[in-house]
Amino acid sequence: MTPECTPPADPDMRLVFLHVPKTGGTSLHAALARHFPPEAVAHVVGPADWRDALVPASRIRFVSGHTRFSAAVLLPGPLRVVTALREPVGRILSLYAFWKRHRDPSLPELREAMEKDLLGFLLSPEPQVRAAIDNAMARQIFGPALVAPDGSWVTPAAAQGKARRLPEQEVVDGALANLTTCDAVGLVEELPALYRRICAVTGMAPGSDPGWLNTRDNPPPGLGEAPAPEPLTPAIRAGLDRLTRLDRIVYEAARTSATRKAHGAPGNAPRASWSLDPLGFVDAVYRGLLGRSPTPDGLTMHAVALAEGTLAPADMLQRFAESGEFRARQASAARRDGCGEGGQSAVLR
Repeated sequence: MTPECTPPADPDMRLVFLHVPKTGGTSLHAALARHFPPEAVAHVVGPADWRDALVPASRIRFVSGHTRFSAAVLLPGPLRVVTALREPVGRILSLYAFWKRHRDPSLPELREAMEKDLLGFLLSPEPQVRAAIDNAMARQIFGPALVAPDGSWVTPAAAQGKARRLPEQEVVDGALANLTTCDAVGLVEELPALYRRICAVTGMAPGSDPGWLNTRDNPPPGLGEAPAPEPLTPAIRAGLDRLTRLDRIVYEAARTSATRKAHGAPGNAPRASWSLDPLGFVDAVYRGLLGRSPTPDGLTMHAVALAEGTLAPADMLQRFAESGEFRARQASAARRDGCGEGGQSAVLR
């Protein structure tokens, strides 16, 4: 936290920044993080990075990263949710150029960009590429809308605990509804204005405008030269149209709302009707299978994974049922009943 950047007016308020890749998020994160002490910031990549953020007693006040709306609204209130969007075709072209500059092909999505031309990249069957370019803005703001191997969209976090297919209209309607509950929405080309608007709705005194980080002209260390832009052939344009058909709708909604006033006092945003209660589900699994409450970190990590769709409810049940802690508990119960023995292994958090 820097001296000129004051913290939020309400010390109990949580701020979540939904960072859509290649929308200026690295720059905005750095500007917002100045308002919080380091121990209050969770810069998240995966569920474990949230630490204990979902527990009311947590000291974390700023969560920022490539998370989904469905995970953001799990934070205890008072809560502010903000995001920045970008013209969808430009976002994909920027992502492709950024990945193509990498030198390490160990990650499949980077390898696809490094080895293929733009059309080949847009047609790539690689799951990590599909997840990043197939209407990714709309799906991230909707919640756990994942790309299945056959190209359809599914949610593992359905209320009945089973994955189900998601119609496109449900995704775009949900994304638009969630966008209206965000406290500040802006565009990458107006990042300084968005930063000041976030400061206004949180009661923070703004510092200097965000600097531009991880851009074409200011890349992180170790990247190669920026590739020359490719001509947008009819085939490429058709691919871009298909991959941004819902993103364009969401972007236009964000563009028209980018200057609106924030609504009301901070609170807990509504959860979509398709979602189970991740916090309640995790607590029930721990108590039912392990006979104890989850640790704050364990509760947060598993609830975020469920909300983001990276862990299906059935898979969580199986994982816990196969854990050493559950087997040890079964063995202990069997010994008490005089009818068996068991082993032991690592304890779940």
